[in-house]
Amino acid sequence: MPNNSLAKINQDVAISLDKEEINKLQAWEDWVIYYLQLGEASNSFSWYKADLLLALYGKFGEGSLDKFASDVKEPKSTVINYVRTARAFPPDKRIAHLSFTHHFQASYADSFNEKTNEFEGELRHELLAKAADDNLSTRALQDEVKESKQPDYREVKTCEFSGISSDKVGRFVFYSPELHLAEKFFLHPDSFKEIVKYIRTAHDKK
Repeated sequence: MPNNSLAKINQDVAISLDKEEINKLQAWEDWVIYYLQLGEASNSFSWYKADLLLALYGKFGEGSLDKFASDVKEPKSTVINYVRTARAFPPDKRIAHLSFTHHFQASYADSFNEKTNEFEGELRHELLAKAADDNLSTRALQDEVKESKQPDYREVKTCEFSGISSDKVGRFVFYSPELHLAEKFFLHPDSFKEIVKYIRTAHDKK
């Protein structure tokens, strides 16, 4: 049986800050430092949850996240997002002074391949480093990620859908919210429009 000491401690934790702790704060800097420490603690617990859920997935496999989300009464998407972030940024790739949300947003710069169980690309690390260097907010980082997914027009390429070779062929990303999976394809703009039209038609028929 696991040690239940953590659960016992958590049951005794107050949901308000002890006034004695507040009374210890004197200079303005004390308040600033204390607040930042609370933020660091919150950030650490997010990583603890992410690492725990990733380990749980490794132990119990497919379907375990659905059941766990139900048992702990968390949205499935929340549980999956924790696992995605832990996968995207192992401990040695995390930037301590950036929030867990920064890491989560950056993870979408690269797609996760369910077959190989690995992320494709390293852009997430580059954007996270940029967020640290430029002191980007999570919203600004999210915009950077979106910008990275814009069609990438280069030299003549072949459309993977139509077979057309053109300098207008660029990289497009299709994202599945149900699977939390993004896939990149080189497409001609006309092919992209045709695919989107097909997806919308299929969705409307449901």
